[in-house]
Amino acid sequence: MYDSEHVLPTDYLSQLHDENCEFYQSPKGRGALKDLQQTFPSPWLYVAELVQNAVDAEADCISFREPEPGTLILEHNGKAFDHRDVEGICTKGVSSKGAGTVGFMGVGFKAVFRSFETVRISSGPWKFQLQAKITKGEEYGDRQRNWLGAVLPHWAPDLSLPSDGFKCRFELTGRLEDLPPVAHDFKEIFHDSHTLMALLALRGVLEIDLFGTRWLLSEKTQKKEGSRARFLIEAMDEQSGQVRQWLLFRNAYTPSREAVRRFLEHRQINPTSEEKEKVYAEAASERLMEMKRSWRIQA
Repeated sequence: MYDSEHVLPTDYLSQLHDENCEFYQSPKGRGALKDLQQTFPSPWLYVAELVQNAVDAEADCISFREPEPGTLILEHNGKAFDHRDVEGICTKGVSSKGAGTVGFMGVGFKAVFRSFETVRISSGPWKFQLQAKITKGEEYGDRQRNWLGAVLPHWAPDLSLPSDGFKCRFELTGRLEDLPPVAHDFKEIFHDSHTLMALLALRGVLEIDLFGTRWLLSEKTQKKEGSRARFLIEAMDEQSGQVRQWLLFRNAYTPSREAVRRFLEHRQINPTSEEKEKVYAEAASERLMEMKRSWRIQA
């Protein structure tokens, strides 16, 4: 049990490292890691995960930059890391999200290792890294991934602190061979229309900096009738003054029994007798669905 008043982050990381090393080198642990490559078939999924994590941390300002080719830095001003966040990132198959949460993108943090060897994280008192290195076979040149490194945190005291105004900093390095430039990954998520920014604005994001282009986001409820609502979303390029607008329509729905069944199977949620009532109620609870129309206004 972690006690923030008596256990140093360095000691907690060391203990977590040793526990993970013991478990993930066992037959069951190796089985939990071996499917990571197949879990993330697309190399750009990590962008969605980083954005979603920032939103989950209640960030209203998110920044992406590429200081050099193949190195990506994300910073946001959401909640700083605590030991539960560290444990969640440093394990496979562990999540703090319950049966009532699906995430609006729904991928896992390990997606970063589909495109990079190393992720370094600096937040609050925590400074650590995870590294899933690739080695080449001497005979055939086959590339083999050490997925064990993706769950073995190492303390990294020399990591840079988040920039002023930010609380979390992620640095991704060691871009894998044969992948397109990082900008391609962002185009797959944001697309030319930048529609994702409309969803981010609705979730409280006010600013997003994409490689030097700073967008200011705003939302206004135009109409609300019960569970139905209509929002006007705007994103303005601070430098050029270019404005994009979206009309976003939200409605509530209750998932069918078949949908709940598939959801429980996908999340592999199998509650105990004591948990069933709460878990099933969460899984069958009302959800929100959003649709959009968009257009661009020149400055």
